[in-house]
Amino acid sequence: MEDEKKETNQNNRNAAEEEKEGEGREKKQEKQNEGKDDELAKGIAMIYTNFIEALKKEGIEEIDAKGRFDPYKHEIVMTKESEKEDGTILEVVKKGYALGGLLIRPASVIVSKKVQEGKKQN
Repeated sequence: MEDEKKETNQNNRNAAEEEKEGEGREKKQEKQNEGKDDELAKGIAMIYTNFIEALKKEGIEEIDAKGRFDPYKHEIVMTKESEKEDGTILEVVKKGYALGGLLIRPASVIVSKKVQEGKKQN
């Protein structure tokens, strides 16, 4: 009976030591991964930059979605009440593209509409 208790205590100590070692390994792995995450982000940014440059070389350009709404270049997905002039682009939801001046995909935008007089907030 006493031998069983000693064996159980030894097993518990071994389990505790293994748990501590496991935590130490996890912390070491996290530190190693931090540098790898930065490297991965840099690599993805480089790939994105190269991809955009390749598209530009082929004549694909991003549609400017600033200022006033243009139905030939933009698609309204939502309107928001704003103090700005009606038809002013507030936000771009999805970028639009053109190839050699021909529209491939219109830019999806959120456009302003005037606040109604009865609904103005103080």
